[in-house]
Amino acid sequence: MTVPNRETVRDALVTLLSAALVGVGKPCKSVLGYPADRISASPLVCVSSTTATSEKIAKASWGWQFQFNVEILVRWKDSGTWTQASAEDKLDAIWVIIGGVIEANQSNANWQVLEVVEDTCDLVAISGDSYRREVIRINVGGVRAA
Repeated sequence: MTVPNRETVRDALVTLLSAALVGVGKPCKSVLGYPADRISASPLVCVSSTTATSEKIAKASWGWQFQFNVEILVRWKDSGTWTQASAEDKLDAIWVIIGGVIEANQSNANWQVLEVVEDTCDLVAISGDSYRREVIRINVGGVRAA
């Protein structure tokens, strides 16, 4: 059995999310393929690897299942007109777009399954600023080596 490169799958997911989330009229400043320790612009989406397991796809065929965290970070409030309600609205708008990307890309050249496993929200401090954070655990199944 040949092991696929998890980075290739993560990069493909980052590319899909970037196309949907970043640009003129889109809600995010950037999509990164790694966790952020500093945030220069909000909102930000980060995709990071979490787990990998092999799985039997058919009688004599094996594939891999990878899980990734898709982390949405939105500035909680500032001294201007950006409020906590603004942050929550932006978080929800980004989630709708990510959900649409997942729904539209269930299967492609890189995987056979794309689905949400778990979703959690909290408030975190990064570099002294507060951010509303949502972490979406994504399962990518049926991955085979190229």
